Amino acid sequence: MWCQARLYKDHLRVACYKDRDDPGGQRHFREWSRTVDRNTEFLWSLLLQHLRKKAKATPPENKVLVLGDHSVPERHLRVLQKGPKFATEPFISPPERLTCVRNIARQVQQDLRPRFVSEAMDVVSTTASGSQV
Repeated sequence: MWCQARLYKDHLRVACYKDRDDPGGQRHFREWSRTVDRNTEFLWSLLLQHLRKKAKATPPENKVLVLGDHSVPERHLRVLQKGPKFATEPFISPPERLTCVRNIARQVQQDLRPRFVSEAMDVVSTTASGSQV
């Protein structure tokens, strides 16, 4: 569309300045240019309405069913309402678990480190085989 407006302005410039001796050519050109600009903006606004993406509706929140007389903190409810993608614990592979054990073991006191590594490896080996802790 801007190419058409530019081409129209060029033709308008030629038509207004056809007679070089006419001092009103520049004034006519400015007046017509304002009209062209307004019309171009109007047409662009009409076209832009069809080009814009429609706003997506926000997905409804899932309801959390709390069984019994238990209370769940608000921050946990917000996470659970987001659905199973956010409510389930992420899967950590056995090598990643071993890396976590080693990183944490570096921060444990030197005399407690062997016991910590032993107990952590027991947990990693039992959960890696599929049994629950």
